Amino acid sequence: MLDSIGITADRNYEGRVDEAQLEWLRADLSAQPKGQRIVVITHIPLLTAMQCYEPVSWLDTPHNWTFVTNGREVLRILKDYNVVAVLQGHSHVYERIELNGIRFISTGAVAGADWRGSFLGTTEGYTEITIDGQDVSSAYVTYGFATPYREDVPI
Repeated sequence: MLDSIGITADRNYEGRVDEAQLEWLRADLSAQPKGQRIVVITHIPLLTAMQCYEPVSWLDTPHNWTFVTNGREVLRILKDYNVVAVLQGHSHVYERIELNGIRFISTGAVAGADWRGSFLGTTEGYTEITIDGQDVSSAYVTYGFATPYREDVPI
């Protein structure tokens, strides 16, 4: 499990895995038996397509909250191991991406858009993950939440 919330100098945050964790990750992975199945969990995604569909206004921020800014470095560490999945969240959007045999699964949120309906097309729900040998599958489950209409809360 990686803490991908990097605190910034102005007391905000961005997606980042710090150097101490990168060192820990290298050591932890090297201690695993060869071929061991590994699942990585992180809050802010290492890999996402969100930049392709998020509102353009979200790009005008001082810090990157959409993905881990040094995700390439993390992926270089993972590439030599039997990582079958990276489970990630933060975006409240359900995505499944496969790259070099690793499944990157981002889950939606039980709160959707903070209890105001779906968020960028992902309704309120949760993700069920199934691991069977090397196969990793996921299914997003909605539960029929009905958003109460409120004029004071824009959707």
